[in-house]
Amino acid sequence: MKKIYKGLLAATLLTSTIAGSTAFAASAPLVYDPDHGYLISTQRIEDSDGGYTIEKIYSSQAPSLESKEPLIYDPDNGYLISTRRIEQSDGSYTIEKIYSNQPPIFDTLQSYNTDIFRKTMAQYSAKGTLLLSCRVTATFDWSLDSEISRAYRVSGEVLYNRSGKVTRNFLVTEGNETEKSSVNYSFTRHTPSGAKEEHVISLACTQKGFTE
Repeated sequence: MKKIYKGLLAATLLTSTIAGSTAFAASAPLVYDPDHGYLISTQRIEDSDGGYTIEKIYSSQAPSLESKEPLIYDPDNGYLISTRRIEQSDGSYTIEKIYSNQPPIFDTLQSYNTDIFRKTMAQYSAKGTLLLSCRVTATFDWSLDSEISRAYRVSGEVLYNRSGKVTRNFLVTEGNETEKSSVNYSFTRHTPSGAKEEHVISLACTQKGFTE
C-alpha cells in the first residue's frame, strides 16, 4: 500500500469566504495528525493490478465549527455541493444532489485539480414515496493553464427501483481534452402500468472547474 501526503494547505484557504458565504465548516468528526495537521479528505485509488493508492489532504488549521451552514458529508457520496428539488404538475417531485470528494473550497481556489464528483437523483410520488434513485460518478481533471478538462473512471447505476424494470442503460463521455467534458448516464424505466420513462443524469466540468 502506498500513501501520498499532499502538502499542508495554508490556513488562509480555510478561513477565506466565497461570494460572501460564511467560513468553511465541516460536520464530519475532526481527525488530527500531529505530523500533518487536520484531515480534510481521503481518496482511495484502485490500481489495475489489485493494489491501491491512498491520497490524503491536510490543513494546518482546523475547519471552523461555528458556521451557520456546516458542510454536509455523506460517507457514501462525499461532500454535498448542491441540492435541487424539481416539482411535477401531479404533485410528484425529484431531488438531485451533487457531491464532491474534496471540500468545495479546494476546487474553487485552485486553477487546476483532480476530483471525484457524484450526482444522485431520487424520484418521489406525491405522497413522498421513493420510486426510483440513481447515481452517476466521474473523476474530472481540469486546468486553466492547459485550458482543458477530462472525465474518466465513469460509472452509472440505478440504486433503487420500487417497481417495474429498467432497460437501455447507456453511459456516454463527451468532450475530453477540450474546454468542457461531460458524462451522461441514461436509462429507460418501464412502470407497472406500461408507461416508459426516459431518465438522464449528467455531470460536467470545464477548464475552470466543476459546473453541474
